[in-house]
Amino acid sequence: MLLACQSLLAYETFNFGQYALQAKSLDTEVVGTEKDELAKAQFNSGLGLAMSNSLFDINVDYLFKGHVEDAGDNDKGDLSQALSASMRSALLNDLLAVDANIQADSLIDVAGNAYHYAVTPGFSRSFYNLFDMDMAYNYRLVKPSDIHLLEETKGYSVGLNGSMDQGRLVWQGKYSDSDMFRDQALDVETTRLFDFTSSYRLIEDLSLELKGLIKNLTQFDNGSNQTENEKHFGAGFLWSPSEKYSFSLNLNQVNKSTDGNQDIFGGGKITWSPKPDLDLSLGYGDDLQDGSRGLMFSTKLDLDKI
Repeated sequence: MLLACQSLLAYETFNFGQYALQAKSLDTEVVGTEKDELAKAQFNSGLGLAMSNSLFDINVDYLFKGHVEDAGDNDKGDLSQALSASMRSALLNDLLAVDANIQADSLIDVAGNAYHYAVTPGFSRSFYNLFDMDMAYNYRLVKPSDIHLLEETKGYSVGLNGSMDQGRLVWQGKYSDSDMFRDQALDVETTRLFDFTSSYRLIEDLSLELKGLIKNLTQFDNGSNQTENEKHFGAGFLWSPSEKYSFSLNLNQVNKSTDGNQDIFGGGKITWSPKPDLDLSLGYGDDLQDGSRGLMFSTKLDLDKI
């Protein structure tokens, strides 16, 4: 007899006043052999807890995933646990005129002795309906596997986005600064990144687009340091006279420097979308493939829109 059973998306919610508990069986599958032996089994099950009162809104989700497969002498198996939590206070947000929250995530691979922890508090605020500001702090502790070193990353980011001229000009920018330290090695990596994009609608169907990116990477390894700088600049336009087709042209330039050695690359791309589900593009670049110049023609078909 061949055994096979499967369950998908089974939920059960229990409400206790301001608390809500949800049991989840997201995906469970068991397959046997003709000898009633277990061939493979996999399951994704979890619990969710939500608490809401006049001061705080707290959500906690726990997910347990497992996979076991009979592969003869070398059986395969993997177990992992994921925990995520978020907290916000509508009362404090109203008093401070911000939208603040705290997000925490953890992922533990039981079989591979790997884990990933992250905590991200942040807030956003709108200023006079001109622009919004987002600020966040990020802390991560990552152990990819037994053979990899422990990595600790901490940093912050500040983002601004807004619009002017009755929505004709739309822009957004973000600055981030982070430091990564690898345990048991004198290796520190500092990354500073500034990213900016804007779009201005010249006429109803024609928009001008500008973008820029500046990246600074400094690595300290056993007393020596190496600095890499990148600058990306781009400009182009998008013409969409109809919802069914559009045409765009983009030009870009990249400046790369490593310890005083500088390289400059240019490129561009023309994209024509004769249908909403089809994109045809022709690109040129000085550094298209491993430092070589070239042309690239690509086709993108969105099956969901057919």
